Amino acid sequence: MERYFKITEIPESEFVKKTGERWIGVQTYVALDDSIYIGVDCDMTSRMVVELEDLE
Repeated sequence: MERYFKITEIPESEFVKKTGERWIGVQTYVALDDSIYIGVDCDMTSRMVVELEDLE
């Protein structure tokens, strides 16, 4: 089964407003309603990892 996704960069303030979280580390993500919010430290990694089951 094919699936398609759209990833859009948002400001930190929007991430915090939507998730209520700040993080320390390489990556964090929060699944809310029909969206997943991802925070990535680009100085520590060059990729994002999201479990497909969290998109359902």
